[in-house]
Amino acid sequence: MLIDYHMHTTFSADSVVEPRQAIERAIEMGFEEITITDHMDILPAEIHDDTHILDAERYFPTLESLQKEYQSELTINIGVEVGLNPGVLDLCSNFVRSYPFDFVIASLHRLNCQSLRNQEYLQSFGGKAGLYCTYYQTLSELLDGFDDFDVCGHIDFIRRVMPYQYESDDYHIGREIVDNLLKKLIARGKGIEINTSGLRHYSHATIPHLPIVSRYHELGGEILTVGADSHRIPHVGYGLKEVIMMLPSLGITKLSTFKQRQVSFHQL
Repeated sequence: MLIDYHMHTTFSADSVVEPRQAIERAIEMGFEEITITDHMDILPAEIHDDTHILDAERYFPTLESLQKEYQSELTINIGVEVGLNPGVLDLCSNFVRSYPFDFVIASLHRLNCQSLRNQEYLQSFGGKAGLYCTYYQTLSELLDGFDDFDVCGHIDFIRRVMPYQYESDDYHIGREIVDNLLKKLIARGKGIEINTSGLRHYSHATIPHLPIVSRYHELGGEILTVGADSHRIPHVGYGLKEVIMMLPSLGITKLSTFKQRQVSFHQL
């Protein structure tokens, strides 16, 4: 089953892909099902940054029209990637509950509401290990206060933006924090995604690292989605076929899809 459950379009400020372009590229690549998951990152009012506020009143009519137009060629779901920040989790929940999303990703794109593009700021957490651990702990604590999601997005996303040299065994950093996070997700019936954007990074590793995915599976986690996290046409579906084909070698034999926030499982 070839699916892509993490896609961005021009409804996200950092994407240049029109929704129709994303859909037609997915059809061209042979995908059976996609979920468009544009950004919704609510920040405290004093931050004065509404860059990633999703215009849901335009989003739904646009995507619903495309669903109907392409229904014979591709299953198209309407999702959202919610960026978590302290002090606004109730607003995030209210937003998700106000619209009929098929699928919700909860992700962390900032630390203490600060941009992860600020390399000097990222160097203030006590080196690489301190930064990884701070990121994991912050993600875990924010998820404790937010329940309106289906999967946790790109768990070790910090790898893509950190000001430190990546090493292939970085997945060992903060393992106890990650284990606790995975156990909490499993206990709550939540999943994780395998995000192939890391294959485009010089680390050439999925996000999270496959050992973390294997650990989720080993602990009893069952809900797994895959997504390329595309913001450009060449990145639609990037690496997904290869990753999906490789999963049985890790003992993972099923993937998850969602419709109206309800999970279904599909054998590989």
